[in-house]
Amino acid sequence: ALSMTNYDMNILDEFIECHGGDSLMIAKWLRFNSLILNENIIETIKKIYYNEKHFNKITPNHVYTLIYAFRLNPYFHQIRDGKAIGYEFFADVINDLDSLNPSVSSYIASAFEIKDKLSDEHQQLMKNIVDKLLANDKLSANSREILENIK
Repeated sequence: ALSMTNYDMNILDEFIECHGGDSLMIAKWLRFNSLILNENIIETIKKIYYNEKHFNKITPNHVYTLIYAFRLNPYFHQIRDGKAIGYEFFADVINDLDSLNPSVSSYIASAFEIKDKLSDEHQQLMKNIVDKLLANDKLSANSREILENIK
């Protein structure tokens, strides 16, 4: 069985070697990984996202199938040591992508639109992340518009 607690990037290497030319298969693989129910899934997603050899963050479909799909995973809302690690990772992705592709970044920011449907604790943690993002004066107009409507 595949243990997602210690994700081996060789698995991704082998998959890319076999299916690298099939963009639909790559999208399905990325989505599959984003939806794995495991308390350490955020670490796996980060390993894939920051692996420039296989993950192209310039490709919107890669971002949508790995990152945006993760919002559907219950571990997106996981709190560790008082921090909402999924929310924080999304903020990092928004900041990372915003200058490269503001449309994709704002789409990722829309994942925070669920704020009002969450518990008080999660709402506060998400609000803090949104406020932190809005404090960035280099944030694109696209992302700013989405986030200001969430605030």
